[in-house]
Order: sequence, then structure tokens, then C-alpha cells
Amino acid sequence: MTILLLCNHFPPVVDGVGDYTYRLANALADLGLTVHVICRKQNPVAFATNFTVHPVIQNWGLSGIRSVLTVIRAVKPGWVGLQYVPYAFQRRGLPFFLPDFLQQIRQTGARVWVMFHEVHIRFWGIKSTIIGVLQRRIARRLCQAAHSVTTSSDFYRELLAGFHPGIRVIPVGA
Repeated sequence: MTILLLCNHFPPVVDGVGDYTYRLANALADLGLTVHVICRKQNPVAFATNFTVHPVIQNWGLSGIRSVLTVIRAVKPGWVGLQYVPYAFQRRGLPFFLPDFLQQIRQTGARVWVMFHEVHIRFWGIKSTIIGVLQRRIARRLCQAAHSVTTSSDFYRELLAGFHPGIRVIPVGA
């Protein structure tokens, strides 16, 4: 089976989700799966001998979707896993394009899962409340577009509980 993972930055860039994706890709490849990772264009990129990295995204958003879909169509993965943090995919933390993008990925025949490393910011003031509510709406739409949803904590699972049945928790250590 072929798995394709989507993340923003990738090692050696310091990024917790990128590091998680690197380790996940290695673990899946060690199980005998064919693994591909799509990330932002960066120099250098930590390449591994047991999986393939495609640094093809100049900027996440509508302009980057074509390059990702081109790789997905060429690789033909059984599953595409989005490693989600709101601010990784849009500098204001509002990646409105992502749910529709997941629908386009589904149209390629791949199954989609989302790993929520974060859901939304907390509601402290007016600005954070507005952003948090919008991020929550994006999270709901991502859940609706996904075949499977995982997250790293029971707290996040509770935040997402009404959006998708059977959300799995995979603890992520520091």
C-alpha cells in the first residue's frame, strides 16, 4: 500500500509537525509500506532512503493545490494523511481552502485522513474568539471531508467529537 503525507515544513527545518511526519514516514516505511511526503519547497530537505519527499509547495493555498494534485495522481496513494495545524497552512491560521482541497484529493480515488495536531485557538478576547470560531468551522469541514480522523489528545478528541465518528487518539510525546 502507498501512503502520502502532507505537511508544511520538513526536517531539518525546526517544526514539530514536520518532525512528527518524518518519524511517521520512517515507521510506516519500516512496516513495508511505500511512503511519500509532500512539503513546502525548502533547502535542504532531509531525505530518507526508505521514503520519498516531494518539496513542491511554494505557498499553501489555491496556487499550491495543482502541484500537490499532480504528485498525488502520479503516486496513486491508497491513503493521503493531512498533518493539520491551522497556522501551518495559512499565516493567519485560517486555511479556508483545505476542506475543498481534501474533496479534490478524494476525487483522485485516495482515502483521506486528518491528524489534528491542533484544532483551534482558545477564546480569550474578541479577536481570538472570532479566529477560534472560524478555525473550528474549518476543523468541522475537514472532519466531514475525511474518511478517518486522529488527534494527539483526549482534549482535542472532545473538541472534534461532534464532527466525526470514531476519532482515534494517538498520543504524541514531547
